Amino acid sequence: MEKVIKTITAMAMILCLGAAVSAYAGPCPPKCSCVDLNGDGDTTDFGEVICEK
Repeated sequence: MEKVIKTITAMAMILCLGAAVSAYAGPCPPKCSCVDLNGDGDTTDFGEVICEK
């Protein structure tokens, strides 16, 4: 049972980090295409910003 709790805690921490990053990232950088893949109203989540190298 303890392992399940640790897994849930780890997932919650990752989600919180993701939310903080997406809130912080702001507008789409230049030379990048941004797509709102998960439909949450922003284009700053992991994998939503594709930049030319």
